[in-house]
Order: sequence, then C-alpha cells, then structure tokens
Amino acid sequence: MTTSQWPFIIDAVRISDGKKVVVKMVPTNTDELPMIQFLNKPDLRTDKRNKMVEVIDMLLLPDTDEYALVVMPRLMLFVVIPFQFVGEVCSAFLEFLEGLSFFHEHGIAHRDACLLNMMMDSEDVTGNNFHFCQVTHTEDDVTKYIQYKARRDVAPMRYSFIDVGISKRYPLDCQDRTMSGLWGQDKTLPEFRDGISGPIDPFKTDICQLGSVFARIVQYEGLSMLSPITTQMTLPQPELRPTSKEVYMQLVDLVASFTEDDLAQRVWYMESTPAVRKRLESGKESPPELLKLWHCLTPYYVKK
Repeated sequence: MTTSQWPFIIDAVRISDGKKVVVKMVPTNTDELPMIQFLNKPDLRTDKRNKMVEVIDMLLLPDTDEYALVVMPRLMLFVVIPFQFVGEVCSAFLEFLEGLSFFHEHGIAHRDACLLNMMMDSEDVTGNNFHFCQVTHTEDDVTKYIQYKARRDVAPMRYSFIDVGISKRYPLDCQDRTMSGLWGQDKTLPEFRDGISGPIDPFKTDICQLGSVFARIVQYEGLSMLSPITTQMTLPQPELRPTSKEVYMQLVDLVASFTEDDLAQRVWYMESTPAVRKRLESGKESPPELLKLWHCLTPYYVKK
C-alpha cells in the first residue's frame, strides 16, 4: 500500500520469512543511491554509531534504468508511541545525536534531519502490527488502535534516520562547506525565517533541525532539564551552535549525572488528562488518547 503523500514508497512482505518491509523507488540520476550505498558499506554498517536505516536489498527494474527499488525494514515514526519516562527520551536523543555525529564525521550533511525522517523499530513495543498508512491503528482492523508497551520495558530501542534524498557528502578536507538550494521539511529555522538566501552551513542547519524536533518533545511535562541542550542547538546564529559531536558529549555528561530515580521519573504530554495518566500508570492499559497526541509535536508537518 502506498500513500498520496509519499507515492514512491510502498509496504510489502518478504516471501522467505514474512518480514514486513518498505520498498522505495529511487531515481538513479541523483546522489541518493550512491549515498545509500556509501552508508551501507560493510565497514560503516557494522559501526554501531551508524543510524542510517539498513538496506535489505536493492533491485534494478527490468524495463527502465531510471529508477531502482530500495528495500528497507518497515519502521515507525519515533514519536507515535508516547514517551513515559525520562530515560526513554534521553536514550532516543542520544541515539539520534550519535547518528548525526556519525554522518558529520564522514562529511555528510543530512539536510533534512527533521521529524518525519526519524524512525524507530517498533516491533517489541507494538508487535509491529500497525497499519502502514494509519500508524496508530492495527493492520488487521483500522477501526482499532494499536496496543503499546513502555519503551524502557523493551530496551534497548533502535532508532534510525531515513531519506538521504537531498543529503550532501563533502570531502573531509573541504574548506567551504556552505551551500544553497533545496532544504528539508522544517522551514521555521532561524536562517529560513526571512526566506532562504545565500549559502548556509548545512551541518549547523542539521543541528538546528534536530534541535527543533527535540525542543518540541521537551515540551512534555517533566523534561525541563533537557531545555538547555535544545536551546543551544537552535540558537539563532548558526555559528554559535555546537557541533553534533559537542552536543552529543554534552548530553552524555548530563545523562551520566542523573540517578536511576531521575531516569525513572514519569513524563507526560501537557495535553494528557489526569484520568488518562492514571490509566497508563496502572500498567493495565495503553490509552489510545495518547496515540492521538503525537500530532501536537508536528504543527508544521502534519495537518491535524
């Protein structure tokens, strides 16, 4: 099944073992395929810091050389399942920052390190029984909401970046890494508010894009201690933002200062009601009301 929003993507099932996958049709005349191949080289693929989605297979079409099919695991947008504990959020932030730092270490600017390109392997959290086009509902019956577990109960979670369609790889000794042109989903960044004009450092923009996602999650009740990190990542002056490695190490140090009790503190959507919170805390329910609230994190991505 495909969607009108992403017409070049379809879900499928691998015949050999029933694994649920996604197939993306990628043009062969762009840098996307070489970028995918580079990030999936054996030596890079085995590096645990590499958070680029794994490629299961690449298929050439028999009747055209203009497109190739890229087969990947079927993943879920990482914010759909509500965060329940401080430690869950810290783990997700660390994974994505480590992944972005890995990209940058290899001279790659993602250029679209935004919410809709940030995924998680949800198999242990949801049983992977979500509908591809309506992810909060079950695959077998789209009138029913999925059941979900707390992320910490199935840790460690695996998070991935997808879509390197506009990513750019620079030689490691390149002195001028600024560029103009097409950018990603989030046009609310400081450097874009007056329109995109002139060259921009895409590595600093990556930091701000990711920081903007984090800043919206930090609006959960109980996450104010992470605000200084997101503030640095989204500073109006790109040159003042930390590098991906610097902000990753800052977060590593911050999380190391937390006690087990700190990490086990509950976090909540501001919009969640006391009744819903009580039901979730009981451990007997996964309230569907919380599945509806992820749209609160996406004001300029998704129509409510």
